[in-house]
Amino acid sequence: MYLIPRNEIHIFTIPIKKYTTETDKFIAILDEKEKERALRFRFKADQNRFIVSHAILRLILSHYLQIDTASIQFGENIYGKPQLINFKTNLRFNLSHSKDYALIALAHHPVGVDIEFIDPKMKLEHIVERFFSENEIKEYESLPPEQKRLAFYQAWTRKEAYIKALGQGLVCSLKHFSVTLTPGQPAKIYEICEGCVEDWQLESLALDKNYCAALAWEGGAKNILFKNIENIL
Repeated sequence: MYLIPRNEIHIFTIPIKKYTTETDKFIAILDEKEKERALRFRFKADQNRFIVSHAILRLILSHYLQIDTASIQFGENIYGKPQLINFKTNLRFNLSHSKDYALIALAHHPVGVDIEFIDPKMKLEHIVERFFSENEIKEYESLPPEQKRLAFYQAWTRKEAYIKALGQGLVCSLKHFSVTLTPGQPAKIYEICEGCVEDWQLESLALDKNYCAALAWEGGAKNILFKNIENIL
């Protein structure tokens, strides 16, 4: 079995459009439930995004666990977070996709990743008021207008990455913890839903100027390694 050292997190970046001509090959990798989910998407772009990202997730897990893709079975914890159910391993994974990219993170401890396309037209203020903590709102409102959009997406991806790593869905409200969001400042979580804040790490991921992405994890991992998906496909 291929093992990731406990101090490492492996990240795969998937350019969705590069593989949309191969959807027939990729959909064959999915199980029946995944195929049904894919075909329920109304728009072809959404369908392709789901097929490519979930098929590549299976291929990555197959590579790391040294098992056939068809042997991989997914279940959910009590909060709905996807997990492996038929294989004894400490390997954790998380998937996020937005528009033309997907991100997959693997580690030996709770890990979450989020990527978002920076929509230049999205109205932000009502989202900030509804989902940001009091401290985040103060930090956001203190910024000059030209920094606010990037600040919003940095906060949003960091918050989503933490929630996904925590694995408790919306049990932990987005308003009940705080992350840094000022552009140019280090990513950090300084208020959390439960446990010890020192156990959690945040990192912004630089991928594309039109996207914002973040990684959150619990534990002492120090090395974030970007892996080449072509070595697996």
